[in-house]
Amino acid sequence: MSMKNLYLICFLLLILNSIASAQDVHFTQFTQSPLNLNPAAAGVFYGDYRASTDYRTQWSPIGNPYSTITASFDMKLFKRRLYGNYIGVGLLINKDNAGAGAFGTTQVNLAVSFNKTLNADENHFISVGAQYGYAQRSVNFANFSWDRQWNAQTATYDPNLNSYETTPNSSFWYSDLSAGIMWHYNPSEMYKFTFGIGMDHINQPLINLYPTNPADNLYKRYIIHTTDYFALGQTATIYLVPSILYTVQGPAKEFDAGTFLMYILTDRSRYTKFVGEIDLSFGLFLRKGDAVCPAIKVGFRNFAFGLSYDVNTSSLNQATNGSGAYEISLIYANRITHSHFRRSAPKATRFL
Repeated sequence: MSMKNLYLICFLLLILNSIASAQDVHFTQFTQSPLNLNPAAAGVFYGDYRASTDYRTQWSPIGNPYSTITASFDMKLFKRRLYGNYIGVGLLINKDNAGAGAFGTTQVNLAVSFNKTLNADENHFISVGAQYGYAQRSVNFANFSWDRQWNAQTATYDPNLNSYETTPNSSFWYSDLSAGIMWHYNPSEMYKFTFGIGMDHINQPLINLYPTNPADNLYKRYIIHTTDYFALGQTATIYLVPSILYTVQGPAKEFDAGTFLMYILTDRSRYTKFVGEIDLSFGLFLRKGDAVCPAIKVGFRNFAFGLSYDVNTSSLNQATNGSGAYEISLIYANRITHSHFRRSAPKATRFL
């Protein structure tokens, strides 16, 4: 059985067994936030160091929007000392915010991975990684209004009136542990395959604003994902780039699938630092039972910029009029070298 046929079978099986919706932070452009996708992705890219960020805001028609921002930095270490194998390290920061009470989570994680090559060409390898950090959940109760703060005599809302509400802790901290493994195969610029499995919240941290209530632990999150690059034709100027993400977290499940069609508009120059690769991608993704998501991505030299929009298809669209989420992403990757030419023209921007 060919690799392409195997991929198509996996794709169909995941579609048949998926249902939508998940609890954790999620992005439509999940491949543009590598350390959120899998800790084993730390250091896995063309280049020596990489910075990425993604901003998402959703459901603005129904009040205070739910917004999420993430930023990460990762790099390779000891590649020469380990004879083609290497260590990847990374830093991940997440912050989300929702509603009038500004309920949100701020998280800082450190990631480490070990990448083991499986052949002499160093184009077939596996990576295993772990991520550990601390998160704070908080809410601003001063922003809430209560029925007892309604002044009947003046027929107005008076925030100075006693609400007689017993509020819990406004914030708390917890530790978080994740791990994952990825398989990578890239025999040529014509084809690239990546498959990963991960688990988030292995330690199932306590996430309870009310300390006297029964324990409320964060569910473990199981993740399966894959991204492929197939060159269409013999010139490696047009690619099909399908991606799949499937997650299970307690009773919640999420399935995302779609593809980019990538055009290489200008190939990188091997002789001058002033000409870098330029690529343009048009994509369409589906979050089953939730949204249809058109997307566009532009690669230029060391950068990859993405923009997507979620069209809400769930029952919530009665309130949002189909408006879902806007999302913007940016990745920058580079090499550490004494040659300015090589620093300005890294390999294969298309694979950032």
